[in-house]
Amino acid sequence: RASALLGKCANQMLARCRAYVEGPDGLWAQTPSAVLAKLRECLALNDAFGSAYKAREKATVFNKEGGQRSRALDLNEGTVFNKFGYFCRRVEKLVELFTAIEQFCTLEESQIGGLGKVEGIGAALVAFHALARMLDHTHSGFDRDYVELGAAVVDAEGALLQIVNSSFERAASTDAAFALLRQFKAIMQRASLRDDLESKLIAIFGKYTADLEAVQAMYEAHRTAPPIGRNTPPVAGAIAWARQLLLRIEGPMMVFTESAQLTMGTREAKKTVKMYNRIARTLIEFEYLWTEAWGKAIEAQRAGIMATLLVRHPESKAYAINLDPQVLLLCAEAKALSRMGVAVPERAMLCLFQLPRIKAYHAQLDHALREYATLVACVKVITRPLIRPLLAELERRFQPGLSTLTWASMNIDGFLHVLNAGLRAVKELMGRVRDLTENRIERQIRVVGAMRLLDLDPARETLSLDEFLQIQDTRLREQGQRLRARAGEIEEAVGDLVELIGTFTIAGRVPVGDAQAQALFKPSTVAVRGLRAYYSRLLYRAVSGAVRAALRELKVRLSG
Repeated sequence: RASALLGKCANQMLARCRAYVEGPDGLWAQTPSAVLAKLRECLALNDAFGSAYKAREKATVFNKEGGQRSRALDLNEGTVFNKFGYFCRRVEKLVELFTAIEQFCTLEESQIGGLGKVEGIGAALVAFHALARMLDHTHSGFDRDYVELGAAVVDAEGALLQIVNSSFERAASTDAAFALLRQFKAIMQRASLRDDLESKLIAIFGKYTADLEAVQAMYEAHRTAPPIGRNTPPVAGAIAWARQLLLRIEGPMMVFTESAQLTMGTREAKKTVKMYNRIARTLIEFEYLWTEAWGKAIEAQRAGIMATLLVRHPESKAYAINLDPQVLLLCAEAKALSRMGVAVPERAMLCLFQLPRIKAYHAQLDHALREYATLVACVKVITRPLIRPLLAELERRFQPGLSTLTWASMNIDGFLHVLNAGLRAVKELMGRVRDLTENRIERQIRVVGAMRLLDLDPARETLSLDEFLQIQDTRLREQGQRLRARAGEIEEAVGDLVELIGTFTIAGRVPVGDAQAQALFKPSTVAVRGLRAYYSRLLYRAVSGAVRAALRELKVRLSG
């Protein structure tokens, strides 16, 4: 009875497994991966059923008296396990079938070296599509079609291996061959195909010797002037180039040494390994020599930090920032090498830590020099003698940057504060001077030059000589009064200009109300006299121009 009960359980398991695997729409309506997962679950169920039976067979049972003894189950194993065992053997064949289907479907979707063009199993699969009872282990037609499919799969694998071999033969370098090997391993799951891929390491090792020779030739050609990437300092660029060459030969060698398919004891392998060791040692020495040479040059490059902030051109007297490019190069090298993991000396790191501070001061000095150049350029020739003391004060404020302050000094902020205060003050003064000279002096002079001194209205009727002279006399008296008023305004504006410059003070040096100190910036008498004479000449020329224009107009009227 126990055998019959367990046999019925096995039959129910078989029926439920068939229904579970086939699903509502059949096997071919599902993806190969989904079918494979279900088939493997059926095999796992069979293993669990057998394990449970064996564990129960050896279990200890208790009798009615409370004693215990071991007794084997008296069952007919054929009745229990035969049907489900035949079913599982059919499932194993189906696993092989759908594994092949999944493999070749993956190859059809791939874009690697023509793998999707492998043919030969399509016709064999048509026979399986026609089978309606693939999970029925009593159906005899399955085995014949399965043998035909196996032969087709073997032929397709042969064609596939030819394509793989051809792809490896076309690989230009070891890296390309390794990339191809990784791609093939990612899509080839069948054991026969993966075993063949493992053997490709021997073919790749043959190409590795050519890569070693190419790296050696490249090193010999560029070791004196290594190719450097854009925005890369020379030392860091040379070391990065050497490391790239070393990485190119080191990665494949690590793969070769870890592979069980290669034997490094052969004569050719020893020769290749010897060449690799020689090239690797040369590249490591190259990096060491560059690092040592740079370490010895650090002190010379750091000397620029002790230079003064500013210099002045001996001929043009123009100011310029005195920042040695070697300091920036040293900081760039230290930053790049530290990122690459190279041990950077402490004195170079100290310079690197000061780089943000140096850049900030450089930007502020550059702004101050631009402001100074703009101020000097906008000063008019006639007003330059008056503000010469102010310009001299600005130049005195530049002196600490020319003589005492260096990039390592701690009082640069105070120097920049005093300098910028003077520049702002003089800039404000120049704006007021420009407004006064353009609007209150030069514009008035232009108005005087444009005056019409005579009243020669062409629409007026013919006049007698006495009437004409009376009209012109009245006109000249009116224009004379206007001219005197304009001249008075110009004279007052010139006085205001002199007073404005004479009473101006620069914060930070001259206390407001200190008459003795303010006298240092007061324009000289000669400069004031020259300014008044200049605008007097301009006013005289404007009046003369107005008189000449009136005479020309009178001449035209009389001759017309």
